[in-house]
Amino acid sequence: LGGNGGLGGDGGSVAVDLSGSIHTRGVAAHGIFAQSVGGGGGYAGNIDRGVTEFGINAAMGGDGGDAGNGGDIFSNSEGDIITEGDAAIGVFAQSVGGGGGLGGEVGFGLGFAGSVGGAGDGGRVEVDHSGNITTYGDNAHGIFAQSVGGQYYGGDVIVTVSGDITVHGEGALPVIAQSEGTAGRRNIDINHAGGTITGGSASAVSLLGGIDNTFTNHGVITTAAGITGTAVSATTGNDTIHNHGTIIGSVDLGEGSNSFHNYGLGVFESGASIDLGRDNTFINEGLFSPGGSGNPVATVLGSNFEQGGSGTFLAEVFTDGNHDTLHVTDGSARLAGTLQVAREQGLYYDGTTYSIIEAQGGEGISGSFSSLVVPERKPLLGFDVNQRDHSVEVAVDAPRNTTVATNRVERATADYLDRITPTASGDLLDVLGEFQSLSRSEFREAFSSLSPDSYDSGTKTTYRIGREFTGAVQQRMGTVRSYLHAQGATRNEPVLLAYNGSLADLGRLYSSADLSQVQGEAGFWFNAFSNWGDQDAEDGYTGYDYFSRGGALGFDGLTDNLIVGLSAGLSRADLDFDRNRGESRIDNFSGAFYGSYFTKRFYLEGSLAYGMNRYDNKRNASVGSISGTAESEHDGDLFSADFGGNYMFDAGKWQAGPYGNIAYSYLREDGFIETGAGGINLIMEKTSTNALVSELGMRAFRVVYLKNGYILPELSAAWSYDFDIDDRLIRASYAGSPGASVSIKGPDVKKHGAVLAAGFTYGAQRGLSTSIQYQGEFREKYVSHGILGEIRFTF
Repeated sequence: LGGNGGLGGDGGSVAVDLSGSIHTRGVAAHGIFAQSVGGGGGYAGNIDRGVTEFGINAAMGGDGGDAGNGGDIFSNSEGDIITEGDAAIGVFAQSVGGGGGLGGEVGFGLGFAGSVGGAGDGGRVEVDHSGNITTYGDNAHGIFAQSVGGQYYGGDVIVTVSGDITVHGEGALPVIAQSEGTAGRRNIDINHAGGTITGGSASAVSLLGGIDNTFTNHGVITTAAGITGTAVSATTGNDTIHNHGTIIGSVDLGEGSNSFHNYGLGVFESGASIDLGRDNTFINEGLFSPGGSGNPVATVLGSNFEQGGSGTFLAEVFTDGNHDTLHVTDGSARLAGTLQVAREQGLYYDGTTYSIIEAQGGEGISGSFSSLVVPERKPLLGFDVNQRDHSVEVAVDAPRNTTVATNRVERATADYLDRITPTASGDLLDVLGEFQSLSRSEFREAFSSLSPDSYDSGTKTTYRIGREFTGAVQQRMGTVRSYLHAQGATRNEPVLLAYNGSLADLGRLYSSADLSQVQGEAGFWFNAFSNWGDQDAEDGYTGYDYFSRGGALGFDGLTDNLIVGLSAGLSRADLDFDRNRGESRIDNFSGAFYGSYFTKRFYLEGSLAYGMNRYDNKRNASVGSISGTAESEHDGDLFSADFGGNYMFDAGKWQAGPYGNIAYSYLREDGFIETGAGGINLIMEKTSTNALVSELGMRAFRVVYLKNGYILPELSAAWSYDFDIDDRLIRASYAGSPGASVSIKGPDVKKHGAVLAAGFTYGAQRGLSTSIQYQGEFREKYVSHGILGEIRFTF
C-alpha cells in the first residue's frame, strides 16, 4: 500500500484458534491480527494514529491493487485481551479483494482499512470471541471485522462475542463490522451473547454497509456518556435490531428498510433519538423508557411506534415539570400493553400536565394501553392519564393540605403549609414533598412533628412550677396557723406553769401566748417538693408527662396575729412528650414575699413571687423517611400574686371551715430559633401570657398532743376553676420560609377541676417542726400528684 504492492492473486484463508489471555503495549500492538488480501497489499505505512477510514479508497497510492479475492477469515478466541497503546486493536479480522489492507498516512494522514479498488471479492469473515476486551489507546478499537471487495463484492461478516468490551481512548469503537464492495455487499450479523459493551465518544456497535444486517443483543450495550451517547449505528444496509438485553443510548440505523424489535426481556432506554429511516417501525414488547431512571429525556422517533400487549412504556415525570416524552414526528403510534408512570421524590403542584407521547403525523394515536401503572394514589397526590387523538398526557392531582387535617392543630399547620408551598425551597421543599406522599395513617405523626404546639406545654408547666413554689409558702403559713387556731385566746404574759397532771394533757392549759413560746416567734424553714403528672393528647395537641422537683427555704416572723416572711427556691421540671415527639427541661429560681393576718377563726394571706426560668428543648421531627431533632434554648420570667382566706369553726376535736384563694400569673418568654432540623427549624416569636386560677373548698385539721410535742393531721378538698383569660397564641415560622407564620391557639382549658390534699405536721417543744403533705389535682384528661415536706427551726 505505500509502495509496489505485488502482483495479482487470491489471498489464502486464515484461521486463528486461541485460548488464553493477551496483553500488549505499544503503538499498533494488536491483540489478534488476521488478514487475507487478494491482489496485493497487506499491512504498510505509518498507522500510529490509528484507523479511522474504512471501505474502498482508490486514492491510497502505490501499485497495490491487482486482481484477486480475499480469503476467508476465521478467528476463534477465548480469554481476556488488553491493549494499552494507540491504534492497538483487540481483534483485527480483515478480508480484502482487489488489493488493499491496512495502511496509513498516504494522502490523508490517517489510517485506512479496506480495498484500493482492484478487481476481487472480499471473503467471509467470522469472529467468535469469549472473554473481555479492554483497550486504552486512542483509535484502539475492540473488534474490527471487515470484508471488502474492490470492484466486486464484500463478503459476509459474522461477529459473536460473549464478554465485556470496553474502550477508553478517543476515537476508539468497541465493535465495528463492515461488508463493502463496488458491485455489492453481503450480510452482517452481530450476536452479543452476554456481557457489557461500552463505547467511548462514538457508538458502541457499528454496522457499516452490508445488505440484510442483524444485531442481536442479550447483554448490555451502552457508552461512557450513558443515555446521551449512541449505542448502535448503521449506514446503508437494511438493518434489524433484536434486543433481548439492555440498550442504553440513541440508535441511528440510517436509510434502508430498518426495524428495531425490543422483545419481552429487552430494556431500551433510548436517549435523544431513534432514527430508523422513514416508514419503518420500532416495536416494543419489553420495557421502553426514553430517559431511563432519573433523566427526563425527549426521544424523537422519525418513524412508527408500535407497542405489543406484553410491552411497557415507562415515563418518568418530575417535580419541576420535566418529563420523558416520545415524539413521533413522521409516523403514527399504535398502543397496547402497559403504561407505567414513575415519579421522583419531591413536591408536585396541582394541575401540572406532562405530555408523554406525541404523534403529530399519520394516523396519530390508535389503540390504547390495556394497563395503567401509576404511582399509588395518596390523599394528597395522584396522577391521572388522559389519551387524546395525538397525545397521551399525565396530570397531577394534588389537593390542599387542609383536606387531610382533622383537628385544630392540624388545620392551622396545614393552612400554613399551603401558604408556603409556592415559595418553598431547599430541604423545606423536600419535607413538603415527603409530606405530600404520606398515607392517611401517617399524617397524625407528621402534623405533630411540624407543629409548634408542644411549646405551650412548657408554658403551662411553668405556671405549675410557680404554683408549687407559692404552695410551699402557703403550706408554711397554714401549718403555723392551724396550730395556733386550735388554741385559746391571745395573751402576752410569759407562761408560768405549775401542773401535776400528765404531759399529754399539758396542751389543754396553753393559750396562744403559751404556744408562741413553744413555737418560737421567728425561724428558718426548709421544704422539698416533687410533682408529677400526665396531660393527655387532645385535638391535635401533643400529650406529655412531666416530673418536677425542688426545694425552698425561708425566714419568717410570728406575732399573735401576723406572719411575715421571705423565701427563695430552686426547681427543675422534665417534660417527656408522647410518641417520642421530644423533651424539655425547665430550670427555675424563684423568690417570694409573703404574709398572713389571722385570728382564731379567720385568716387572710397573700404572696408576691418572681421566677426566672431557663428552657432547654428538643423537638423530634419525623415526616415519612425524613427525620431530625430541633434543639433550642430560651429564657422566661414569671410574675405571680396569690391571695386567700379561710374561716374556721369547731367540729368536735377538729377545726373545719371553708377556704378560698385566687392566683394570677404573668409569663414572658423570649423568642428563639431552633437548630438541627434544617428548613423546618422553628422561629418562635416572643410571647406574653396570663393565667388566673381560683380554689374554693373545705379544710379540716386537729391537734393531737404528745409527750414532747404534737402532731397535726389535715385534710382539704376544693373546686378549682381556671378563668381561661388568655388564648396563649403560639406564633412561629419555619427557617426555610420565614416570610410567613402560623398562629395556633393554645389547647382549650378544662376550667373545672378538683384538688385534694392530706398531710400532717409534727412539732417538738424545742423549736423543731416537720410536716409532709400530698396534693392531687384532677381535671379532664389531666392529673397531677405532689408531695411536699418541710422542716422548720424556730428561736
